[in-house]
Amino acid sequence: QLKALEKITDSIAHQESLIVSMREALDRQKRFAAASNSITSTAGTADSYTADELLDTLPSEQHRFEYLDT
Repeated sequence: QLKALEKITDSIAHQESLIVSMREALDRQKRFAAASNSITSTAGTADSYTADELLDTLPSEQHRFEYLDT
């Protein structure tokens, strides 16, 4: 019976070790996902600002036709 209890104790310790490793991997994955979402959000915001700036600096259609008429 003592051997059986030792094996059970070893098994529980091993399972606890696996759970700790899995929890650490999950935490790393969550941090990576949060960082990726932040980068994607920042890039999307930068893209929208760039598009707005381009639209502001491009001549409008009306101006372009005025140049063609003159």
